[in-house]
Amino acid sequence: MAEECPSSSQGPQGDTPGEATAAIPTNRWVPQPKKKDGIYSLDKPKFETWLEPMEELWEDQQQKAKVEIIQLLRRALSSVDPRLHYALVLDLLDHSRDLRKKKPETLGLYILRGFEAWLKANPLSAEVKSSILTPELRSLAFHLAASSHSNVFDFLSRIYNLQGPDNSFLVSRVNIMLARQQFKEAATCVIKVHLQDHFSLEDICLPLIFQDKVNMVEKYVQHQPELQKALVRQLDAFCEQGYDIDSFIRDMRISIPGVRMDKLRRRHLTKLILRLVKMFKLDMALCPNTARSKDLGAIKFLFHKRYIEGSMARDVFEELVISTVGDNKSVQEELVDLFVGYNDPQAAARWAVSYGLDTSQLPEFVHRELQNDTGANQNSESDMADGGGENWDEEIQDEPTPDFYPLHLADERVLLVSTLDGLQECLDEITNMPDSIVGIDMEWRPSFTPTKIAKVALCQIATPNTAYLLDMVALWTPENKADVISFFTQLLQSEEILKLGFEISGDYQMLGRSFPELQPVLKEEKRTVDLHVLGKQVIQKAPQSTPVQLNCLGLTDLVFYCFGQRLDKRDRISDWEKRPLRPAQVQYAALDAFCLLEIYQHLKEKVSRLGLELNMEPSRFSKTKKVKNKTKVKAKAVRTMEGPSIWKKIDQVERGPPISPGQLAVVCDNMLQGLGRHLRSCGVDVKILDNNDEHDKALELHRLEGRAILTAGAPFYSLRTRVPEDQIMPVEAHKKARFQVQEVLNFFNVVVTPEDIFSRCQVCNGNIYVKVSNPEMRRLWQRKQELIAKQARPAVASYEDEDLDDFDGMIISGVGDYDDDDYEEEELPRAPQAKWGTYSWNSHENSHAANSQQPSSSQTDMTQELSLPTSAAVQQGQSASTELAAEDEADFDPASVCTREDTLVVGEKGDAAASSAAGHSPVVYLENAVDYEKVLVQGSVQLLVDVVPSGILDQVELFFCCATCGKVFWEGKHFEHVCSQFSHVLSHSTDRQGRELKA
Repeated sequence: MAEECPSSSQGPQGDTPGEATAAIPTNRWVPQPKKKDGIYSLDKPKFETWLEPMEELWEDQQQKAKVEIIQLLRRALSSVDPRLHYALVLDLLDHSRDLRKKKPETLGLYILRGFEAWLKANPLSAEVKSSILTPELRSLAFHLAASSHSNVFDFLSRIYNLQGPDNSFLVSRVNIMLARQQFKEAATCVIKVHLQDHFSLEDICLPLIFQDKVNMVEKYVQHQPELQKALVRQLDAFCEQGYDIDSFIRDMRISIPGVRMDKLRRRHLTKLILRLVKMFKLDMALCPNTARSKDLGAIKFLFHKRYIEGSMARDVFEELVISTVGDNKSVQEELVDLFVGYNDPQAAARWAVSYGLDTSQLPEFVHRELQNDTGANQNSESDMADGGGENWDEEIQDEPTPDFYPLHLADERVLLVSTLDGLQECLDEITNMPDSIVGIDMEWRPSFTPTKIAKVALCQIATPNTAYLLDMVALWTPENKADVISFFTQLLQSEEILKLGFEISGDYQMLGRSFPELQPVLKEEKRTVDLHVLGKQVIQKAPQSTPVQLNCLGLTDLVFYCFGQRLDKRDRISDWEKRPLRPAQVQYAALDAFCLLEIYQHLKEKVSRLGLELNMEPSRFSKTKKVKNKTKVKAKAVRTMEGPSIWKKIDQVERGPPISPGQLAVVCDNMLQGLGRHLRSCGVDVKILDNNDEHDKALELHRLEGRAILTAGAPFYSLRTRVPEDQIMPVEAHKKARFQVQEVLNFFNVVVTPEDIFSRCQVCNGNIYVKVSNPEMRRLWQRKQELIAKQARPAVASYEDEDLDDFDGMIISGVGDYDDDDYEEEELPRAPQAKWGTYSWNSHENSHAANSQQPSSSQTDMTQELSLPTSAAVQQGQSASTELAAEDEADFDPASVCTREDTLVVGEKGDAAASSAAGHSPVVYLENAVDYEKVLVQGSVQLLVDVVPSGILDQVELFFCCATCGKVFWEGKHFEHVCSQFSHVLSHSTDRQGRELKA
């Protein structure tokens, strides 16, 4: 230990007499400061005299010891010249043992707290402080801060004035970190001291983007509007067709390790750009390529609804196409190409003429249509902008569909309310009725991007005699606002009026979001019945001749259950803000509200007839106080919230009859991705939220697709009030996935059999397969090699495959818009002439590389197909089974052979196909669906047989080909391993081919 200083019975600055010991320095010894390079410093031996007793006390970790540390610090500061205080504290920090361990609580942090309190009690003048805090001393403080915990950085930044306007000398320190490729650390330092103006995008922002550190980038540009715009412009430039981002990265002056090329595809960049635009409220004009991509994706979605599903009326289709395309010539040309691709030359000709496009570039059969259709040239671009395209319905009408449920109201009893007088008439009828009861529904214009905020355009209120359509666009004006608020107050807060809705919480939420002044009214609303909840209760209690899928019960399903007919939903996705409303829109809106009254009366009569004990006015949601959704919740707190009390309540939830995994559809929160993949391996229909998805997206998928929600922690408490108790489950996040699986299956009463294992494709979640025998697979394999050798893959259509990938389905600004159809928010099948997208790593060269290798022993008995390796594994000629062999069996991830990107890109598309073809059945096997000449399944999906090693053909007799994404699977020891892993939930022990499984 360094030389000890003489003791004193008098402590410095108010210390009690006799408090110091002989080993503790006092203020009698005051060394003279030495100045070197502009910094006052102490001799090391004198400094160590203070640090050693402090560290000994810190190891004790008792409160009394911490008090003694502060007393030591005070004596140390009192014992030296004030000009040495800042240097002394830096020396104490620099030599403390745990400073660089980046713990949240360290001796250095405790010293800084004490020093900050000392400075407040002994302030220095601004002039003296400025002379002490030289650039050299502050630079040293910055160096220590950069290597410490963020808490230490905050204290040093305040105490040593690192955020001051004269801190540009710190740029050189950051440049050293950048030269060392420490981009994340450099970004943290720049954010702390506000140095963003001194660095370009290529210095920090873009390297972090390339390394997939998006959250750090968002923090970096948070309070930098110009930097936000520059970043969005640059990312949008990367999305330009044909842009070579590889060359851009190679030409950067700083080499970047760990570049995530899989995250730099246009699809991912588009999502990031839209997220930034929404987060920072930027103008979409900054990103024309992204805007074009999203508009084109929206157009393709509309084409799918119109031509593939047939669920959209022609006038609705044209209306939305016109508003989406606008005056963007590029999108107009793509629109015409889509009509050509969907084999509608008449429409292609008419739209090309109406937009004034160069018709000489159109195909010959479209030219013939132009010559035949003499009326096509009469449509002008201005006519299209005014909605003149609706006249085309006179020539080509939609096929009649008389089987839809009709509106049992005369046309004159459907009233559009756009004035205060009409509003008062509506209120008078409601309040003057005995046993007042109304049906409520709302409509708003669909939004194709998250940057466009939709508002409630129409509020339908139906009485037994009249359907009032409240035109919120006309009513909500500054002069009428108070009267409209008064109307909703008297309606919603009345105990005398029974309000009926279907998933009405979403409508109320959207109404409050559209008109914030109504939020206090909505918080006090009373006596509202959700027919979604009541209908499920009646269906569960009443005997059924035909099973009803409760987990995806929509309004049209409930109407069919009650009356044997379905609702006509073709006008559901409409421009509800456009005036005047079309007659079909008026009919649709009135029926959506009026049918609620009829459903309630039917259910009421059924309950009475069957003598069921049911409350006809069940609570829509629990009154449990919500828990704030904090960004980070400590694991201990999460376990407390999900403790015995909540699980005791969960155990009391009434279970339905046993179901198979294929009958269960769930959405897993992004914190439960491992659980989602395990459930999928058991045959459950699973959608998994991406890391960047908000928790509310699970709520949207629940409402749109009837999926139960699996979540954990605070999000559960946020969502549980808006979801029926049997449709949301809090998962204990601290448990391993295999144990979570058992709890989920028990909660939903799911019975798993070996036939269910891998009944869903691990890549795309599809459940449609084709069985291919060994001779047939050999034939396909050989034909694929011939096609590869000839480089004769199918031609790509005129529009890019990724355009549809960039559009993740219609992004709804509100909640609960599409509450009753099997609407898929995922990617959709392309036009019949378009080519299915393939994986970027599934190139000809990589396929040859994989096929040229002899399979290892693990390859020959693997269940998963070998078309799922990572790119690195392919380049090395290894199969995914090599990685599987290294997995911990207790935590085996059935989807570990494919990346997260692969699961999303194909899975979203596959979900739509599987859902439309087979619903929630466990597995469907197609026959005669393989084209052996073109190596396709279902006429359009490429079978990826080229990456099946030739050696496997000598080992496996039966292959399973996914008809949704083309992947090839086979059963072996891996299948047995997964069955063994889930043996505690399996009901019997034979596989899909009837073979006995080994114990």
